[in-house]
Amino acid sequence: MMNKVYDITYAKKASGSKFLELCARIENGLENIVICSKLVDVDGSEFQMYTFNGKNIKVSNDYEVDAVYLESEIDLSALF
Repeated sequence: MMNKVYDITYAKKASGSKFLELCARIENGLENIVICSKLVDVDGSEFQMYTFNGKNIKVSNDYEVDAVYLESEIDLSALF
């Protein structure tokens, strides 16, 4: 389970292309990031999990919330 969580909304509408863009930004912006599981919900929502220095990062393309966002145990605002 995550400790302190930083939330960043990347797009105010769910979008497969924005989700991939956000994942690429994180993967390219953090050396030694570990790409973990990717989950796809029945409604098409996508969730990509990462770990970085023992901390969890979750990127969501959530059709129920209708947004692309991330939840992270580390502050990633410098990537944006």
